[in-house]
Amino acid sequence: MKKILLGLMLLAAATACQNKHWTPEQKARLREQIRAYREWSYIQNMNDAEFMMLADDVAALLEADYANLAELNNTPGADDSVMMTVVGVFSNYITTDARNMRYLFPYHSLVRQGVLPEGMNRDHIRDFYKCMASKINNGYVSMESFLWAAMQNKVDATVVGTIQRDCAAQVLGTSSVMSPDTHAEATTHDKDKHGKKHKKADDKTAHKDKDKKQQN
Repeated sequence: MKKILLGLMLLAAATACQNKHWTPEQKARLREQIRAYREWSYIQNMNDAEFMMLADDVAALLEADYANLAELNNTPGADDSVMMTVVGVFSNYITTDARNMRYLFPYHSLVRQGVLPEGMNRDHIRDFYKCMASKINNGYVSMESFLWAAMQNKVDATVVGTIQRDCAAQVLGTSSVMSPDTHAEATTHDKDKHGKKHKKADDKTAHKDKDKKQQN
């Protein structure tokens, strides 16, 4: 009888131990789930190697927190757990090195938007991203709060645009940076001013012609 009980206990222990183990297949399926976030706009700017490093770091944390894939997927709010882990790892990347803000806001996109000029040196670009990370931390309590809001499309683009222009002005000087709206206003002002000059010149010419006719 004792041998039977001992055998059952050993079998139960072996089964429990097996359930606590992530199989290679489960690990591969977990990375497939994480890969779904590849389409998230703020991660799209990572190359494949960088994203795989992110996926590995996220998977390592989830594998440590959950006994196996079934336990993770059967947990209420499993998708939120994966998303929060992605956010946490990504936030840590930025906290460790503010230059990783480039994944969120690529330099070439900021140039195209008129936020930054072409040909900035690396020190200025680094300082710009450090400034952005600091202001976002202050404005959103933490970088994780900002990223969580971004993943749910709840970030105010106007606020982000203001932060970008403030940081550009801080790094390059207010005279070196012109926002798209300011640029448009300046262009309109120049056109109006140019038009007024032409109008004045035309008025003067017309006035002279009128005087000549009266003299004749």
